[in-house]
Amino acid sequence: MHAAYLTALLGAAIAAAAPSLESRAAPTPQTVKFDDLRGVRGVVVNPVGPSGVYRDVFWPGFAPDETNIPGVPSGPIAGVLQRPGTQPISLPNGIAWGTTNIQTVTTGPAAIDTKYAGSKVKYIDLKSFYLGCNSATKTSVTAVPASCRVAATCIRADGSKVGPQSFDFSVATGQLSAFPKKFEPKGFTQCSRVKFDNPVSTGALPVGAILARLMDDVTLSAYR
Repeated sequence: MHAAYLTALLGAAIAAAAPSLESRAAPTPQTVKFDDLRGVRGVVVNPVGPSGVYRDVFWPGFAPDETNIPGVPSGPIAGVLQRPGTQPISLPNGIAWGTTNIQTVTTGPAAIDTKYAGSKVKYIDLKSFYLGCNSATKTSVTAVPASCRVAATCIRADGSKVGPQSFDFSVATGQLSAFPKKFEPKGFTQCSRVKFDNPVSTGALPVGAILARLMDDVTLSAYR
């Protein structure tokens, strides 16, 4: 009896000391499409929203990437993509990041962050996002889709982490246009920050080319 009592006490103490997720109903997920932002394809300079804050979360390292090319149709016609490269899943805009992106260089690494001055969001659940890559000297009208792998990590307020998890985007050799692929990270709940690493190529890149990254339609729940 005495041993059983001590075992019960020890179990209760371990449970109390172990970090636990806050128990509360998740807010209704929102899908962030970035389509009211202004940017120029290949000139990834502007922050995502004023000072990088958009839809109540902070997007350091990202810049709007607009695919509005004069004289080129704005979407698929008869199922055929009309623009070169990997383009946003919801036209006209996505967000981009990378080693030559001014926002990544000055405010990166790329992340979805809840910690900024005046933030009312405690943390987020990241449900899904669309991701693709281009091979080019930069994300430009001459870009072509490229196969890549991107790692992401959910970082919680207590310092615990989920991940990194890897997400692979693949295209066929010689493919000229593509839409990004939808990914659903596992266990990215109550994240105060989700960090995205620079991707690595999983296919052949032309000499001198770099990988340009494109993200769109990010679905998340924001806890206030």
